[in-house]
Amino acid sequence: MRRRRRAPTSWRRCTEAHVSGAWSRLRLCGNPDCRWAYCDSSPNRSGRWCAMGECGDVMKARAYRRRARAGAGPQDGQVP
Repeated sequence: MRRRRRAPTSWRRCTEAHVSGAWSRLRLCGNPDCRWAYCDSSPNRSGRWCAMGECGDVMKARAYRRRARAGAGPQDGQVP
């Protein structure tokens, strides 16, 4: 008797998301070094990273360093 192979977990989860209607909330992480997909559970669907404590911190630090190297001063209305 042949045993039926189970679909990989990631494929099964994608199928379940598509069937349940959660597909529209699936996103790719905004960190180009990260390959994770995640379910955006924010109320207005504006999530950008798979995990704020990891990829979010890295991306915000990169943006800060980029601005600092460019010599960006305080923004309008802000006190240094």
